[in-house]
Formats: sequence, structure tokens, C-alpha cells
Amino acid sequence: MCLSVYQRGERSEGTIMKGAQITLLGFLLAVGGLAAEERATWDEQNTAMGWFILHISGVNAINGLNLSRGQAVQLRGLAREMEAVAPKPPSLNKAYRADLVEVRDTYSELRGVLIEGKEVPQELEAKVMRARGIESAVIRLSLANPTRGKMGCQRCHGEPSLPDVRSQASSTLANLKMSDKSNQKETFIAHMMGAYGVRGSVKLTQLAPQVDKVLNESQKEIVRTFACCLIPPKGLNDPVRAGQASGGEKEIEILRGIRKVPPAQWPTVRRIAMQKLDVLMAAKTPGATETEKSAARKRVGAVFDKVRSMDETEFEMEKGSLAADLHGEAASSANLKPSGQRFMAAYFLLLPGSAEVYDKLIKRLDAKKG
Repeated sequence: MCLSVYQRGERSEGTIMKGAQITLLGFLLAVGGLAAEERATWDEQNTAMGWFILHISGVNAINGLNLSRGQAVQLRGLAREMEAVAPKPPSLNKAYRADLVEVRDTYSELRGVLIEGKEVPQELEAKVMRARGIESAVIRLSLANPTRGKMGCQRCHGEPSLPDVRSQASSTLANLKMSDKSNQKETFIAHMMGAYGVRGSVKLTQLAPQVDKVLNESQKEIVRTFACCLIPPKGLNDPVRAGQASGGEKEIEILRGIRKVPPAQWPTVRRIAMQKLDVLMAAKTPGATETEKSAARKRVGAVFDKVRSMDETEFEMEKGSLAADLHGEAASSANLKPSGQRFMAAYFLLLPGSAEVYDKLIKRLDAKKG
């Protein structure tokens, strides 16, 4: 529009050029400043990925509790109290690493489906599994390259020198050597601080008893056996299906398949399964050490051998507990003391960003009544 005015002769050519130069200079300065402002730091990207895992797990926990409207309203109030003091969810609009752009966008799509209470389509589930593998590879590279002397996330998670892990073999990245000297308590506290901040972490201890009062005994049992998960199991109305609860249908399907392998082929299949286990464990727990992977191989191998030795009746009677053994349920909060279980329930149900999840849930409950 301005250029058309100039072309009509309302300003001299010199003025036009000067104005154009000033406009171009301002534009370049603005774009340069915008680009610098929008580029997420490595800490921001790392924090965002951790937030996604925890927040989406929290969405699955909330959706799987069969909350009444009154319960949802009470928990939404507590979530708002938390959000008033905790850090805001990380910005997802800045420039990310090329590999984490795919992860971020896939997780965002998944979150949108889940907070609407919809079932995850198979196509999206496949994308999520790929994204989780990419993210885990980035995390393992970061853990293998800590930035000594740095504070915050970079003390353990140094930015990977590899700019894009997507072309790398997942098995190679899964076999990176992780230190056996990690402190689980310190790691949990560091991740909690990343999600809740100092004030939010203090608030969490204050709100935990209130969350406990809102839940009934069946719901407390669901949270007690809950573990982080991106894809919720089918049939969220089944109490033991929330999160990665024991006896999952996927694990039982795997065990059925193992029973069908001919004896002559079993040694080869078993060896391949153990190799895949390392890759899967690295995706589920990026910081898994060789000691932890060895323990997992031993546990899973024992389940495989037991399943193949059972007759059909024995298998059908014990398939639920065998599936739990295969899954490794000991990693959940089930073994914590009551105070720890109350804290973990609040941890999953009050994560920053949860108030919106309760808003959506309340609307769905209202729509059902209407």
C-alpha cells in the first residue's frame, strides 16, 4: 500500500529509497531479534520434553479415575491453587532441535486427543511410539554427555553434539553406557523441581492430604499402581487399566505369542527378544544403566521360561500376575508408604496445566447429563 503511494509521485525517489532502506533495516532487526527470542535454549527443550511425559501421564490418570463432577471440581480448584505458585508449562512455540520438533508436535497432538477424552487412533499411537524413541535417544545422548560445573538440567543433561538423532540406529543409541552411580532420590527431586519449581514443590506437600480426601478407596488404589504412560490402555473404565497398571492386554498378548513359538525356534526368538528388550527399556527409561538392563533381562527371561513351561489352564489362571511381572510393576508407587502414596497421587493429579484437563472433563460430564 505504501509503495503504491510512492509510485503515484507523492514523494521523491530519494525519499522512497531512504524510506525503503529504513523499513528494510527495521524489518531485518525485528526478524533478527525475533529469531533470537524464539529459539528455545537446550534447558527449555529438555524441560518441555519432561513436562510432556509427566503431564500426559497425569491426563491419563485423571481420565482413568472415573471422577464424579464434584470430585473434578474439587481437584480443579486444587490444580488452580498449584498453578498460582508453580512455573507455567514450558513454551512450545519457540524453535527446537529438528528431532525434538517432531517429538513436540506429536506429543502436542496426543495431548489434544487425550484432554478431549477421545481414544487414541492407531496412526497416532504409531507416531507417538516413534516420537518416544527419538526423545529417548536424545535423552540418552544428553546423559552420556553431562556438562560439568553447570547448574540446572545441564548438570546431568548436556546438549547432544549430534544435531538430529533420527537417522541413527536406535539399537546403537540404546546401548550407550550410562553411569551406575545415579541417585534415584536426587533424580526424582530434580525432575520434580523442573515441573513444580521450589514453591510448587512445597505447595504439593500441603495439597497432598486434600487430594487424598477427594479420592475414594478404589481411586486411591488406581493411583497407587499408576506409572507414567503416554498411551492409555483400552477401557479406561476398568480400574486396573489406568496408566500402565498390571496385567495389561499387550503384555498378555506377548506372552500368548511366546507360548506358540516352536521349540526349535525358541532359542533364536528368545535371543532376539532380549536384544529388543534393551531398545524398549532405553525408550521407556532413557537413563537405564547396564546393571538395570541386565536385571530386566533376567526378570523377563524368567517370565518367558515360566510361561513356556505351563499348561493352558495354569497360564490362564496366572496370566495377570505374569503380565505384571513382565511389565515390571515394582517401578510404580505401590511400594511407597501411605504418605508417599498420597504425595504421588497429588504429583500426577496437580501438574501445571491440569486445570484445563479438569475443565474439559467437567464439560464432558455435564454433556452426558444433558
